[in-house]
Amino acid sequence: MNTPRVLVVDDEELFRAPLVVGLSERGFDVDAAESGHTALTRLAQEPFDVILLDQRMPRMTGLDVLKA
Repeated sequence: MNTPRVLVVDDEELFRAPLVVGLSERGFDVDAAESGHTALTRLAQEPFDVILLDQRMPRMTGLDVLKA
């Protein structure tokens, strides 16, 4: 069985870091992105099972990421 891969996307380190740590401690393979553009780059490089996506980010909102 493969470890579920999670991408956490949030421009605020204060919110992103605890999610990464908490999910990692629970056995998930977690990667993080600080912007929508970075998230799209990571998604083009490898698949993820779940994406936790902040809606309110500068330049590219969570909805913009979903549309892309």
